[in-house]
Amino acid sequence: MMSISTQTAHLASIMFGLLAMIVLILLVLVGYWQRKRAIVRSVQRRMQLDLPKPGGARTKPGVSLLGDVFVRAGPQWSVGILATGALVALVIVAGVGLYRGVIEALITLFFFVSATFALWRMHFERRRRQIMEELPEIIDAVLRSITAGRSLEQAVQGAFSDTSDVFVSLALRLRSAIQQGRDYTSHFEHFGKMYHVPAVVQIALAIRTSARYGSSIKPLLQELAKSSRVRQEMRREFIAATAELRFTAVVFAILPPGLAVYMMVINDEFSRILLSSDAGHSMIAVAGVLQVVGSFVIWRLIKGVGRE
Repeated sequence: MMSISTQTAHLASIMFGLLAMIVLILLVLVGYWQRKRAIVRSVQRRMQLDLPKPGGARTKPGVSLLGDVFVRAGPQWSVGILATGALVALVIVAGVGLYRGVIEALITLFFFVSATFALWRMHFERRRRQIMEELPEIIDAVLRSITAGRSLEQAVQGAFSDTSDVFVSLALRLRSAIQQGRDYTSHFEHFGKMYHVPAVVQIALAIRTSARYGSSIKPLLQELAKSSRVRQEMRREFIAATAELRFTAVVFAILPPGLAVYMMVINDEFSRILLSSDAGHSMIAVAGVLQVVGSFVIWRLIKGVGRE
C-alpha cells in the first residue's frame, strides 16, 4: 500500500513538473506574440492605415470582438494576463483532478470561469458608470469651446483629450479621424454601443443632424447634457431604492456554492460520499441545475437596474 502511494505521488510530481514546463513555454510564446502584436499595431498607427473609403462613406472602427472584450474591462485586462490566469487555473484544475477526482476538477473549473466573468463584468459596469457620470461635463466642455469660437471638430477633440482613462481609446480615434479629415461620428456610435450608453450615440446623431441641415448644434448638445444629468439622477435614486434587492441577489448566488465547498473541505467523509456514490452524483446534478435556474431568475429580476 505504501509503495502504491509512493508511486502515485512520484507520478503526480512528474506530471506537475511537465505542466510547469508547458506553462513556462506557453508564457514565453504569449509574451513574444504580445510584443510582436504591439509592434505591428504601432507601425499601423504610424502609417495611418485606417484611410477613408471612396465617396466619403463612414468606416466602422477596426476593432475585433476580442479587442472589444479587453477594452470594455479596462487597461488591466490584456491577452497576456488572461492567458497567464488561464494557464494557472488549468494547472490548479489538473492538480485537483489528480488528487481529488474528475468531479472536483469540473467544479473547480466552473468556479474559475464564473469568477472570471464576474470580475470582468464588475470592471465593465464600473467603467460604464464612469462614462455616464463624466459625459455631461464633457458636453459642457464642448459647448464652452464652441462659444469661445473654436470649430466643432476642435471642440470635440479638445474636450475628449482632457478626460479620464476610460475615454482614451475614443479620444485617440477621434483625433486620428479629425486630423485626417474623415467622418468621426462612427467612433461615437461604436463606443456608445460597446458600453451600452445611448447618450454617446446621440452625440453622433446630433453632429450628423447639424451637418446635414446646417443648424446650430449648441441647442442639441444643451438638451443632451440636460437629459443626461436627469437620467443620472434618476439612476442614482433607482439604485439606492433597489440596493437591498441587489444585495439579496448576490447573497443567493454566492451562498449555496460557498456552503457546498466549505462542507466538502471540512468534512472529508461527507465529500467522499457525495462524490463517490450515485445518490451523491444525483444530488450534485439537481443542486447544480437549481442553482443555475435560480441565478438566472434572479438575474432577470434585477436586469436593467441602473442601466438607463
